[in-house]
Amino acid sequence: MNATKFVSDLSNSEINELFELKENGNSDRVRTRAHAIILSARGYSITEIAEIFQLKRDTVSAWIDRWNSNGIKGLFDKPGKGSKPKINEKELEIIKVIIEENSNSPKTILAKIKEKLKKTISLSTLRRIIKKMRKRWKRVRGSLKEKRQQDEFDKAQQEIIELKQSEKKGLIDVVYFDESGFSQSPSMPYAYQDIGETIEIEVSKSKRLNVLGFLNPNKQTLESFCFECSIDSEIVVTCFNEYCKIIENTTIIILDNASVHTSDIFQANIEKW
Repeated sequence: MNATKFVSDLSNSEINELFELKENGNSDRVRTRAHAIILSARGYSITEIAEIFQLKRDTVSAWIDRWNSNGIKGLFDKPGKGSKPKINEKELEIIKVIIEENSNSPKTILAKIKEKLKKTISLSTLRRIIKKMRKRWKRVRGSLKEKRQQDEFDKAQQEIIELKQSEKKGLIDVVYFDESGFSQSPSMPYAYQDIGETIEIEVSKSKRLNVLGFLNPNKQTLESFCFECSIDSEIVVTCFNEYCKIIENTTIIILDNASVHTSDIFQANIEKW
């Protein structure tokens, strides 16, 4: 049986720094070494670590020795050793600009980098750069900012702050009202598929269920009303009438400017409520 050894006990700061290097180290070698030290600290033997990374036992053993002798510094190559980074600081700044200008298309970003720098980088390298820029891949949200009147919006924001302060004093309840719809008919996602083959997903069609809700975050309560028909102002008014029956305190209801909230029918009932 081959003899094994492990790294010395790690401090919390060393553990945090190792995980940071494992995710964001400046080279594959550093990231792999940091990962190997983490595994050693968890009780993995040299043989097991070597098998995981497809390396020689002597290589892993040397990493552990360097860690025990030099700590974090032992994970890095000495000056002059190892392959030179493909991207220098100037090129990195150009890549960051390309990312900002084409944030919705990784494929376009890679093509622009190749066009401007005459270099090719992998998608994983691009992801590491983006992560270091503290960005993440997420859905873009639609906005109506250009259509709203900023002065009135700012005034409404301030009014909400003042209402929340009154709520904390127990003077009023602040409730949010909105509508949403649900159905079992899914949107079809994109997926990589073999040429000539089609991935099929079973679809069950259903009626749309419309839910109107009154949410009180402070009291953690939600009063909801469900309908399978289209929502119009008369239905909204009916929901408000029903909700008013269970109100126990002076209540301010905040809602958006949807047409069913600004119609003559709805507006005519506000004074009554």
